[in-house]
Amino acid sequence: MGKRMVKIDSLLKLACAVALGSCGIEDRLPPLPTDAGTDADAMFSSEEELGGADHAGAAGSSGSSFDASIGGNAGAGGSGGADAPSDIGVGENGESDNAADSRDSGCISPMSQCGQACVACINSCVEGRCCGDGRRNDAEECDGADIVPTACEEAIAPGWIGTVTACGTDCRFDTTPCSAPVTSYSSLNDTGKWESYDLSKIDPAAKTFTGGAFDGRYVYFVNTNSLMLRFDTKGAFGQPQSWSSFDVSKINTNAVGFQGAAFDGRYIYFVPGLDVGRQRASGVVVRYDTQGSFDSPDASNSWFTFDVSVIDKRAAWFFGAIFDGRYVYLVPNYSSSVLVRYDTLAPFDVVGSWAIHELLPHQYLVGGTFDGRYLYVSPNSSGPMPRFDTRGNFLSAASWANIDTQMFGANGEFGGALYDGTSLYLTPAAGSALRYDSRSSIDSVDSWSAFDISTVNTSTKGYYGAVFDGRYVYYPPYSTRFEQPVPASAISRYDTRATFNTPGAWSFFDLATISPAAKWFFGGIFDGKYVYLIPGPQLGGNVVGSTVVRFEAKSPSWLPKGWKASFF
Repeated sequence: MGKRMVKIDSLLKLACAVALGSCGIEDRLPPLPTDAGTDADAMFSSEEELGGADHAGAAGSSGSSFDASIGGNAGAGGSGGADAPSDIGVGENGESDNAADSRDSGCISPMSQCGQACVACINSCVEGRCCGDGRRNDAEECDGADIVPTACEEAIAPGWIGTVTACGTDCRFDTTPCSAPVTSYSSLNDTGKWESYDLSKIDPAAKTFTGGAFDGRYVYFVNTNSLMLRFDTKGAFGQPQSWSSFDVSKINTNAVGFQGAAFDGRYIYFVPGLDVGRQRASGVVVRYDTQGSFDSPDASNSWFTFDVSVIDKRAAWFFGAIFDGRYVYLVPNYSSSVLVRYDTLAPFDVVGSWAIHELLPHQYLVGGTFDGRYLYVSPNSSGPMPRFDTRGNFLSAASWANIDTQMFGANGEFGGALYDGTSLYLTPAAGSALRYDSRSSIDSVDSWSAFDISTVNTSTKGYYGAVFDGRYVYYPPYSTRFEQPVPASAISRYDTRATFNTPGAWSFFDLATISPAAKWFFGGIFDGKYVYLIPGPQLGGNVVGSTVVRFEAKSPSWLPKGWKASFF
């Protein structure tokens, strides 16, 4: 697309800037001139170029049906469905790449939420603020009658039955006609449904992982060093041929030490954590294009890196990521309070595509989740839980709240979060598990439930991550005691059809029955049929995790709504 030359008078330019500010995206605007009455043209040249560098990034998921969990990967994400077009980006100075050609129809309507001043303000549409004008733009799945009938397995996730023909008021698919198939769930204690595999058979360095992701076919395991693994779900679990590996330090020598990943519909983002060998955090985010080669000689064309510490030197060490259908959020570890957000519609390696928000200081955070509107960042302690209203301005304090989980039964530490379509779950790294019913007020005690899992599973005291298969929530075992952790092997499972804080809703299984090495897990992944437990990182300098375990959770295979992204 070519660049478009736009001529508007100074008064309209100023009105447009004000309108955009009222839409909560003033952080994307150039600074207002000192004397707006006479120098409004300082904001825009009389022939402003609406365009910029060629879009190097990619669009993520269409973001449909965010009303459920990420399908077992403890975190949040958009739904299944076609990827959004990839020709929209944000240039280095905040311009919208080629946006004028593709988004004018959304901005010219006086009915736009941003008002008539949007007539020349392409950036308002880039933020998806023009829902309701009856014309679908690239940030929307539909808009009123402007909808393309879409199969439910595309609009939601593979396995769903039916067709979407109507649009919701939020310009997302109305998935009411969609249904999951009749499903048979496996007993947790059925040893025939479990199997294990030693990842060191693939590569001796394939040990110690923290989280992973699923892209619809392949399961990814995030190495705490630099050796990423990928499993082809169409292959046999115990065959080396089904597995492949790639050392990301080959493309960037600083790309070492990772803690978590997220999937946006096309790209996998590997989250920078601590480089244990060098005892430092690099801040280097690694992105893999799932449409390219993973481990062949030309794989370097599929892998890209960006050092987010150039934005803020404190933005270097993270623990997990969250995807909300458009943005990827990197959750800061205890060494920083800077949460980083990347716009997946913008170029990956451009500073202007990234933004930061300062959370409360001295918080130890571990991953998070997304419920369709709110972003929840999991606190490692039982203190405040940051919550972001994605309908608000990311940089505005008014869009954020800190929820005091101690008021609702928190009495220990948390190891991640998950959303199952109606409820938020905080995983107990120590102490009680916590659940919040998002259909009720978050400030009400009646909306929360707490349960000490150790009353039914006495051999495991701590968990990291959580997995949802459409009915059950799985807590991967981590430690047998709160202080001085000892690797645990007994997994716990909660039936979401039962009352959370009753023992009868819970079951557990000792994975040592499958393999003596099946212990100490950090997160889990669900692929529609199988739950995968990720072997954890080092413990006290000793390598523990190389045995991955998977469980055939149900039949037939289908993914819950909002399955993309990952907790760690």
